[in-house]
Amino acid sequence: MSRAQKLFRKWSDNIPSEAKRSEVEVLLEHYFHGQWSFGSKASHIVLRCDRLAGFSPFNYIGEITIPIRKGRYVKGFYIKNLIEAINVIKELEDVKNGPKP
Repeated sequence: MSRAQKLFRKWSDNIPSEAKRSEVEVLLEHYFHGQWSFGSKASHIVLRCDRLAGFSPFNYIGEITIPIRKGRYVKGFYIKNLIEAINVIKELEDVKNGPKP
């Protein structure tokens, strides 16, 4: 099990009040490779994924913004949104692949 999968499982069970930016980057790189970037001043992360479009709490183009506090931390509310995004992606992949035998 990769570090990203371990973080996902841990945070799915218990959303932390805040997490290190580097840990959030691990999740983003694993589940949304090439679909995220830092904002103009690196004070926030912008995730754009077409597959999230129309799902709540993501906007109509499938974008969420994750502010970085003090340059090092992400608050739990935004981690919760990221976990929801990963769950949406996983569910869409399950639907696409069909039921397991």
